[in-house]
Amino acid sequence: MGQLQPIALGHDAQTADLGNVRVELRTYKPSNWAGAGVLLYFHGVRADPRHELESLTHLANGSGHMLVAPQFDGDRFPFWRYQCVGIVQQGSTRPRETWTGNLVVELLRQLEVLERPRMAVRLIGHSAGGQFVDRFAGFHTLTAARLIAANPASVLMPSRDYQYPYGFGGLPNSIATDDDIKAYLRQPLVLYVGELDTQSQGIPDTNPEAMRQGDTRPQRAQRAFEIGLAVAKERGWDFNWRFVSRSGVGHNRLQMFAGSFAYDLVFKEIA
Repeated sequence: MGQLQPIALGHDAQTADLGNVRVELRTYKPSNWAGAGVLLYFHGVRADPRHELESLTHLANGSGHMLVAPQFDGDRFPFWRYQCVGIVQQGSTRPRETWTGNLVVELLRQLEVLERPRMAVRLIGHSAGGQFVDRFAGFHTLTAARLIAANPASVLMPSRDYQYPYGFGGLPNSIATDDDIKAYLRQPLVLYVGELDTQSQGIPDTNPEAMRQGDTRPQRAQRAFEIGLAVAKERGWDFNWRFVSRSGVGHNRLQMFAGSFAYDLVFKEIA
């Protein structure tokens, strides 16, 4: 298997060999690219990153960052392996080296070797991709400038009172200690929701552990944020999360990432 090939300006596509897994990539490199950073985008269920990248090109053009979107097809990456990052399959915890998040770490390693070391990295995911980014943040501590989980159907609660993948409950002590939850709360994670992403657009996940989080995507993300804030205050831990709701928007990727609102969310400090 070969390594990642140089990425061309504009829209491009190639197959990347990430360890022993072959993944299709869609990329967009703006004309003002100078090695500033990379935006990794994670798509929704049954979505084609080729089309989804179109709604994000303004982020790349305005910042000089490169967009890279791996495609996790549903056949090889079902719910447990994509949205739940491959940690547990049929009730059994898998070896760390098989986790899906490792593919992202390897992708970033290859990008930096090819392009420029020490690039700023930001992860963005919508819907199923938002779940991936959130749970990735819970178990991988790469140095990212920001991780944005947009409109996730459910979230990883920073608590062992919820069973995985809805919290740290039921996982081996080696990956669900207080230190693991502390590291999760320290991540620069943004739980970003559309105010109107409610049951009228479909109940996102009816698993009992998901329903404990709330009835809608915004309720679940807000509850995770509030629990995280309370835990961090009680323990004296760092808490770098943000909860951001976009008014007048539902489960709509185009609207969620449109305009200066989304640009500021990705690149500027959030009050």
